[in-house]
Amino acid sequence: MERMCTVCKYRRILCKEVNALNKVFEAIASWWEWMASIAMNFQFKDAVDIIIVAFLIYGVVKLVRETRAGQLVKGLFLLVVLFIISSYFNLVMVSRVLAYFFQFFGDYSDWKIYVCYDILYFSVFAAVVGAVPREKWRVAVPMAAVLWCVPFFFTNYNHTIYLTTTYMTSYGDVPAGLVFGGAVAAWLALRQNSAPKWAVLPILALSANIKANTFVLALVAAGLVAVDEWLFADDGDFKAGLLPRTGFSLACFAAPMAIYYLWNVRYVGWLVSRSASDSGVGETSAPLSAVVVNGIKILLGQPVEGFYAEREAQFRTAMADMGHQFWTSDGKLSMIGQGRNVVALIAIVFAVAILAAASRRLKARIAVIGALSGVCFLGYNLMLALSYGFIFKTFQAEQLTDYNRYIYSYYIGWFILALGCLSVALLPQITVKCEADGPTAVFAATRRQPRPVFELFVLVLACGMLFRQGQLILPQLSVLGFADSEFTDRRAERAEAELVCSYLAPDDRVFYVGQGDNGEGWFSAVFDFYPILVDYSGTVTTDPDTGETKMIGGGGELGLPELQPAEGVKNTYYHGFTAQELDDIVRGNGCTVLYIQTLDDIFVQSYADLFTDKLAAAQSGETLLYRVTDAGFAPMPMEVSAQ
Repeated sequence: MERMCTVCKYRRILCKEVNALNKVFEAIASWWEWMASIAMNFQFKDAVDIIIVAFLIYGVVKLVRETRAGQLVKGLFLLVVLFIISSYFNLVMVSRVLAYFFQFFGDYSDWKIYVCYDILYFSVFAAVVGAVPREKWRVAVPMAAVLWCVPFFFTNYNHTIYLTTTYMTSYGDVPAGLVFGGAVAAWLALRQNSAPKWAVLPILALSANIKANTFVLALVAAGLVAVDEWLFADDGDFKAGLLPRTGFSLACFAAPMAIYYLWNVRYVGWLVSRSASDSGVGETSAPLSAVVVNGIKILLGQPVEGFYAEREAQFRTAMADMGHQFWTSDGKLSMIGQGRNVVALIAIVFAVAILAAASRRLKARIAVIGALSGVCFLGYNLMLALSYGFIFKTFQAEQLTDYNRYIYSYYIGWFILALGCLSVALLPQITVKCEADGPTAVFAATRRQPRPVFELFVLVLACGMLFRQGQLILPQLSVLGFADSEFTDRRAERAEAELVCSYLAPDDRVFYVGQGDNGEGWFSAVFDFYPILVDYSGTVTTDPDTGETKMIGGGGELGLPELQPAEGVKNTYYHGFTAQELDDIVRGNGCTVLYIQTLDDIFVQSYADLFTDKLAAAQSGETLLYRVTDAGFAPMPMEVSAQ
């Protein structure tokens, strides 16, 4: 018996060893099949993918060893270019590596966005203060205080009892303005310190890609840099080096235009077309070129036809309303009031910079930048008026929706570049003259110091801005006073999104239902659900030429046209669809799941018949998800935590 037990014991051990060996062999076989599959499907682009990653790793190691600023700028620029190329050509390995790089080696989270934005902000501030040497701390310290106040100063216009999220927002308007002005300020600092001029090109490229509708700001920055380089030669001789200066000036325009074309026109256009082919979504608006041409015709008193004739009154009204906002006290915009006050402040900064400049050449440079930026300000206003007249909806034009948010991008950038001019003007200017002395040349250097009174101006400006900010925003309502409780709602949204995504497949496409949402909830869901795609989910636009209706955004109130409320948020963001139209939109867009984030009586009354349970599960809190089936929208079993 004991012998039999021993045999059984060894038999069990032998069976375990055999099973382990079988698992090893299965793993080897699986690995071999995987390698064989890779080899069989290996393409030329995969070889390119591996080579780029290898080169990228080599470049990173080399970059770490070489700590010069020029190498760092080139490395970052290379990463951006590689990221665009890899995404466009679907180079999986490169895309994954770079995606982790740009997301701090992890998945999406809100705090990373805020950190990135704030790093960008302080990089712009550094471009302005960086021109000031260490011994000029009496200028650098108050200038830093002025820069800190800028995002608050131009976006708050009255006393507030709410937290100001200036440094904790992902809106693109403030950074668009900061980078616009920062690009010119960085250029002035580079030129003042005889640094490599090409370093401004990546900044100009970045300025074109913060927001699609602020591409014009990138062109303004490029134009100011190009004119300064072309008109004012380093040695004062206009003809000497004219060809290289012309080439660099053209490169200033080429940098933002290339990035805008590669990203917004080609890559984003490709994504839109792909989505359109897969699920019938896309975006459209009146062509920008046609808008500009017809708008100028109207200003010149020339007749226009069709859509533009219909919108002419809207365009003229928008221009008049913008003028009213600029000149009167109704235009609450900044901590010093309406637009005219802001322009006056910027003009004062330019005037002080011109007076402070110790050389005639620098005075002329600042004067040219100030004058051209003023002309561009008029052009930017014209662009906004054209947008309200021919691109925005009628109610948006009538209310000048988000006008402050669009215009303060230019004001912020304009003020920043004026501060950049002032920073350079407060530096000593060294003038070198060469005179012939027989067979030899004599070089005479003259060092001119700006008057101390102009340094005092920066201190007065800083004190004034800090005092005014303290009047309107209490410290506990700024970024210094954010309590943990302020993020409770956002954490709840993320937790719900995580719960919902656990019941979804990677290839699901989600239709978002958030009744009463103004679009912000939908935007949050787009990021929270990634990589699962959230559909445009209801917001439509009509092509003025073809009359074709297409999806362009998400969120809003969904319901039958006859149930539209008379007023309120639900009225403003109402999307009136019949039950059949909504069903066609959901299925036509390729949606596989409906996410019922928020319900109301309007949605239930309008579309209950599309759901197999008449929305009973959603109303009772048993589920947030409905699967799109041939029989209708069927509830998905899930555990919903108590709200």
